[in-house]
Amino acid sequence: MLPETKDGKYYGNIKWLNEPLREDGSIKLDDENPSKELQNRKIHGLQLLKAFKFNTKKGEWDKGTIYNPKTGKTYSCFMWFDDNDTNTLHVKGFIGFSLIGKEVNMYLRE
Repeated sequence: MLPETKDGKYYGNIKWLNEPLREDGSIKLDDENPSKELQNRKIHGLQLLKAFKFNTKKGEWDKGTIYNPKTGKTYSCFMWFDDNDTNTLHVKGFIGFSLIGKEVNMYLRE
C-alpha cells in the first residue's frame, strides 16, 4: 500500500534516478516544464504523482495526475498492484478516456 497523507490522498516523488546527471555533468532539471518558473527544479525529488484517492471497489488509486518531466505534460492517471505483487505498481496515464493511454510499470524499492 502507498503511504496516505493527512488529506487522504496519495502523492509520489522521484527518489532515485539511474542517471541523475546530464552528459555534461550538470544536474537534470525540469527544463521541459511549460512554466518558466518551474524549469529550474531538480528532477530528483520531483513530485510526479499527485492527489490520488484509493477506490476500494476497484482496488486502485484513481482521480490523480501524473507529470512527465521528459515532455512537461500532465495526464489523468490511475494505478494498481496485481494481487500477488506489491513491488510492481502499474500506472496508466491518459488524456480523455482511460481506454486510450500509456501504461508503465514502476518497480518499487524499499
